[in-house]
Amino acid sequence: MGITDNIGNAASDISGQASSLWAKNKPAIIGGAVGAVILIMICCYCCIKCRRKNKKQKDGEKLKLKGAKPSKKLKRIQPNKIERKAMEELGTIKFTLQYEKMSEMLIVKILETENTPVRDLSGYAYSFVVVKLMPLHEHVDSEYKTKLVRAGFWPAFGDVFSFVIDKEDLKEQILYLYQYELNRWSKQDGIGMIAFELKDTDLLKEKVSEVEFKKRLRPYDPLIGLEVEAGAVYMSLDYDSETWELLVEIRQADIIPQDEETEKASSYVTLTLMNKDDEILEKKKSSVKRGTITPEYNTEVKFTLPDNLLPDVRMLVKLKSKHYFKPSKTIGKFLILPTTDYWVQLMEKEYAEGWFSVFAKPKSM
Repeated sequence: MGITDNIGNAASDISGQASSLWAKNKPAIIGGAVGAVILIMICCYCCIKCRRKNKKQKDGEKLKLKGAKPSKKLKRIQPNKIERKAMEELGTIKFTLQYEKMSEMLIVKILETENTPVRDLSGYAYSFVVVKLMPLHEHVDSEYKTKLVRAGFWPAFGDVFSFVIDKEDLKEQILYLYQYELNRWSKQDGIGMIAFELKDTDLLKEKVSEVEFKKRLRPYDPLIGLEVEAGAVYMSLDYDSETWELLVEIRQADIIPQDEETEKASSYVTLTLMNKDDEILEKKKSSVKRGTITPEYNTEVKFTLPDNLLPDVRMLVKLKSKHYFKPSKTIGKFLILPTTDYWVQLMEKEYAEGWFSVFAKPKSM
């Protein structure tokens, strides 16, 4: 009993001391506990914030790799159908033609392309050119193409192709050159193409050797097809450098009928003046001529354009059809670039006039 009483007394003393200690240090203990909880909460908050920041950086890097916000100096990566500009500048292709009369052989040499848009983020891409003669290759399955060249904006090829063609059939041939690009997103992405009629050459004349040509590439999408000519607009451009006034006379148009609706179209022309960043400066339109595929507008429109901007601006020409109960439709369009022959003539002589062909995507079957 003595031992038990001693243990009980000791326990009572310890309990009393603990109660006394708690009573004396109660504010300090509560403050320490609250401080510990706050410290834990701050650490958790910092960890969560850090994780969010890292995730945001990773997402930004993924978007950058996908091309969501590329540098202004680079083309957009794989733009969708709506984002593709119908008449963007695709550069030029340089090639030579030679016809040997004795062997009746046409020699085509693909030299190089200039100012080719590169869609890869590295600034380099593998590109090649496909050569096709129509109607010679209409029923030929073989494909004639250059070697792959990894380059930037000026890939040089130097490939030579030879085709046996009768003299009588030479003038009927049309030379098609398609330029493609291989990149990490697509095995074969169409850059542009040209269609060159051999009847426009002097290959059959005496003492004609190798002739060099340089043509501007037109948009071409292997999935959609080549843009076809939908008509032409005849205009005159007159620039007054003293008053900074550009006078455009929209005289007439020639619409290529595609269907019954086009043949009965009421049409008009719109002109949009844009700067080098494709920002709209001014927009004008002609009068509306109804129910004819050879409308005569005879409309004059004026733009105010400082002479220092003349070498950088571009003009979008649209031939449109107007309907009473439907929105207007674009029959065809063409972008006059600073490198277009008529615009170069305007800058040199302050006057130019002629037919401007407009193009449109063919309707899907």
